[in-house]
Amino acid sequence: MAGEMSEAYLEWLEREEETVGLGAAMRAATDIEEAKKLLTEELGYTPTDAQVEAFTGAGTMKYKTMPEIGVGFERIEHVWGKQSTYRDILTGRFVSPRYVTEAIARLEL
Repeated sequence: MAGEMSEAYLEWLEREEETVGLGAAMRAATDIEEAKKLLTEELGYTPTDAQVEAFTGAGTMKYKTMPEIGVGFERIEHVWGKQSTYRDILTGRFVSPRYVTEAIARLEL
């Protein structure tokens, strides 16, 4: 699931962490009713099922799947903007989106 679209969802989740706090973002990303509540407050309207599913899917990826494969997601701020990256949790080395995708595929077997 690593790629531009999933990175956009992970960035969205990270912005929520910064706005409402890690605990609230984690609850919303793993509980559909909490997600609906948080997204309603943010968007100003009742979110669609697809928006809730995308948000909770990003939460599952960030808080469950990625730790299982030993990878973390982070955005690095540069003078020219922010860069989305994946890092090996144990070594701190950067890993490619392809590595993440392949590791998730192996996990799902």
